Order: sequence, then C-alpha cells, then structure tokens
Amino acid sequence: MSFVLLSAAAFCSVAITLSLLTQLPQVLRSLRTRATEGLSTGTVALSLLCCASWCAYGLAVLDVAQVANNVVNLALLAVLAHALVLAGALRPWQGVALVAGAIGIATAVVGLTSPFAAATLAAVIGFGAKVPQVRVALSGAPLGGLAPLSVVLGFVSPTLWAGYGLAVGDPVVLVASVVSGALSAVILWRRLPPRRTLGSLSAGRLGPRVARVVVAVDTRLPQAWRVATA
Repeated sequence: MSFVLLSAAAFCSVAITLSLLTQLPQVLRSLRTRATEGLSTGTVALSLLCCASWCAYGLAVLDVAQVANNVVNLALLAVLAHALVLAGALRPWQGVALVAGAIGIATAVVGLTSPFAAATLAAVIGFGAKVPQVRVALSGAPLGGLAPLSVVLGFVSPTLWAGYGLAVGDPVVLVASVVSGALSAVILWRRLPPRRTLGSLSAGRLGPRVARVVVAVDTRLPQAWRVATA
C-alpha cells in the first residue's frame, strides 16, 4: 500500500509541476516573436474556461492544490490571449472577452448551481479543449507558432496524470488523461515529425553530445520505423 501511495504522490507531484510549466514556453515564444501560426484560438478559449472552472471548484471546496495549479495556468493563458492580440490573431476586445467570459461563466456555474457542476463542466471541457488544436494540426496549416517544448510537455503531462489515475484507481482521471494524451500525441507528431526532428538533432541542434546520442539511437532503429516515419 505504501508503494502505491508513494507512486501516486510521485506521479501527482511531477504532473502538477509539468502542468504549471507547459504553457510557459508557448507564452514566452508568442510574446517574443509575435508568431502564432498554428496556435488555435479555440483551444486557448476552451483552456481558459477549463482552468477558470477548476479554480472556481477549488475555491468552493477549499482545495488549495487545485486552486494554485489552475490560477497559474489561468494567468499564463490570459497572457497567451494577450499575445494573440499583439500578433493580430485576435482583436483587443476579443482577448478581454475570452478571459472575462471564462471567469464569469465559471463563477456563475458555482454560484447558481454547485461546485460539483463546475468540476463537471471543467472535466467535459477538458476532454475537448485540444480538439481545435488537433484539427489545425491535421489540416496541414503551418505550425511554426507552436513552441516545441510546450508541445512535448503537453504530451508528457497527461501521460503522468494517467499514471497517477492508475495508481490511485481513479477512472475519471485515468480516462481524461488518456484522451488528452492521445490528442496531444497527434499535435506532437505533426509539430515535430520524427524523421525531421531526429535529423535536426543529429545535425547538432541541441549540441554535439545530443547529436551523438541521437545518431547512435537512429542507427539502431528498425528499418520499418524509418520507412513509417519518413
């Protein structure tokens, strides 16, 4: 039992940390370069509403961890909406409406119904928040505005949450995380195609040490993998 609890605590701690860090590279990239090609405004809007709903739920039931996690993410998403305004992808009033609307809807749900309703709303939105981004990724549109590190963390984080859900026997967390991870895998595959990414790394994108490791691994990959990812 102690091993299960320790495993759950480890998965939860790392998952929360990655959840807090996932949006940061995207925010910094969007503010620095004003490049938002491939960044779905629909996903940003749904993510804002999802985080606001979890914040409202956490405040209502006094869940400090839930509030801390989602307040930070909500703030980062608000800055990301501002970056979309600066890049011309959104008008100023649209950026304000996205943030204010998300907070207002979440607050109204808790005030007029119950904290459980806010949690349910957040869970349902969480299932579909990445769908608009997946549609953009599969459309063949340029994805240069997506920060690679955010894309990678966006895949790793739900994978860890799935491990947490499995460790504590929580089917809701497990299913939600698996769905989110599957959608994130599609975005990751389109933003960082395996062969092109391996080629970039082997050419020294992250330094000679990483290049040597990548070349050594690549030469040992089965031919079927190389054909499938060409």
